[in-house]
Amino acid sequence: MSALPRKQDLARLATNPLMCAMICALHRDRRGFLPDSRMKLYGAALTMLLVRRDHERAIGAPEGLTVSEEAQQKILQEIAYWMIRNEIAEAEQRDVVGLISRLLPAMPQVANPEDAPRVFRFLLHRSGVLRAPTARTVDFIHRTFLDYLGARAAVEAQDINMIAAHAHEPQWEDIVRMAVGHARDTERAALLTKLVALGDAVSETSQNIMARIHLLAAASLEHATSLDPAVRTEVERRAAALIPPKNEEEANRLADAGPLVLDLLPGPEGLSDVEAAAVVRTAQLIGGDHALQVLREYASHPAHGVRVELIYSWASFPTTTFAELVLARVATTGLTIAVHSAEQLAALHLMGSAPDVTFNGDLSPEGIAGAVRAVGAHKVSVFDNNRLRNLNAFAGSGTQLTDLTLVSCPGINDYSGIAHLGLKKLSLHGVHASRELPGFGAVKTLRSLTLSVLGGSEDPGTLPLPDGLPSIPTVTRLQLVVRIDGNTDAGRLRALFPNLRQLVLHLESDEPVTVDLSALTWVHQVRVTVTGDAVRVTGDESISVRRHTPAKDPS
Repeated sequence: MSALPRKQDLARLATNPLMCAMICALHRDRRGFLPDSRMKLYGAALTMLLVRRDHERAIGAPEGLTVSEEAQQKILQEIAYWMIRNEIAEAEQRDVVGLISRLLPAMPQVANPEDAPRVFRFLLHRSGVLRAPTARTVDFIHRTFLDYLGARAAVEAQDINMIAAHAHEPQWEDIVRMAVGHARDTERAALLTKLVALGDAVSETSQNIMARIHLLAAASLEHATSLDPAVRTEVERRAAALIPPKNEEEANRLADAGPLVLDLLPGPEGLSDVEAAAVVRTAQLIGGDHALQVLREYASHPAHGVRVELIYSWASFPTTTFAELVLARVATTGLTIAVHSAEQLAALHLMGSAPDVTFNGDLSPEGIAGAVRAVGAHKVSVFDNNRLRNLNAFAGSGTQLTDLTLVSCPGINDYSGIAHLGLKKLSLHGVHASRELPGFGAVKTLRSLTLSVLGGSEDPGTLPLPDGLPSIPTVTRLQLVVRIDGNTDAGRLRALFPNLRQLVLHLESDEPVTVDLSALTWVHQVRVTVTGDAVRVTGDESISVRRHTPAKDPS
């Protein structure tokens, strides 16, 4: 079964135990060499089900009938085509018996028309292609056989126009492709020419339909054993305008055409980095096992944009499988790996190395610490975690972090563990001004600190800072995000950060206030961003102030 991931046609068939057993039997019978095309594969599968299965089990004719493979296929394809035309996947048994009775006058070697019920029972119990979901209904054991047989009947009936007319419908996709395979040269050229013309005739407001039809024609070429070169050129010219996608917008449009696109997506060789990233995005949006194999081809691509798209694709595929087949081969330098679930947390170690990881949600602190250690992360961000009480799990694991960000982790009541992490940069977002930071003074290596503070200052007239914040002489860069509720100055900062060289302030207020920064002349560089018009900044003229106007609520 190792061939399944590489062969999309096999993967489509292997959806239940019977079909898996049939593929294994084909594999064994052919000494490991499976048919090299979809048409050959389905033909071999039908032969095995219709003839060889009973023959090799030495089963005779318990229904009193012996029906040749050709006769069985003829009846089955007419049933399939009748079901396709009537847009049904499951039929009433009495209707199928009636159809068989109308076919039998032209097949006297099989049975008389009045024996139609017996022929139906033979096909139901012996062909391996039909089954009875209920006592009164019948369907094909796999949609592939319905499409394969129905397409052949449509070609034999010379219904080329009808096949082409349904090309824009997703449920006709495989029927069209197999019709190209079943058709003779002139029929094949006529069908593909009609597909090109139909796509060309679609209005500009229906570009998705145009793309689907032109791509379906291109995907059908694999079944065209021989074809007029002029027709092939026209089909390929239209596909070339769509594949590979040139950018994200084209990738999004191409993905709307559905799974048939996956057979046409090229490998990474010869593509620009932007095109390669767009191909990866297309496959990710379509999804499924076949898309996973496309992404696997790009796993070793060096371009940053391609690697970003691969990492982003993780949530769209089975967690462990994607990590093993794709992420384990992605170079993670310069990338942020986002973990959103316990399953992703458990599979993170399969990547081998991940210097920068973000953990989202209420994941286990011990699990996070173990994953950080396993992938050798140096930069870690934790978002929206209510289970995190302290940083002891990180400290006790021997983890060495240089950059830690904690966003909306309200349960932390002990920061002493940071003393053992070797941190150079720490960012705390969503810390209330009224909360103390127990153990925070234990840090000895910190150079950069970011604080996003909630609530107003406990000390009127000063910038809001967490209560009891200790002096941290090692910090040379400070970024503060605060909401001001009264006239304020910044005189308090020198006592807390005596060696500060760079200060970045983000100020916001609902009421008109004045922030006096004249006391910051001792800081080498001060940059201020003000949201809205309520905050007035005064102080040294060397201070850079930039105003940001928030977007208005459209409601």
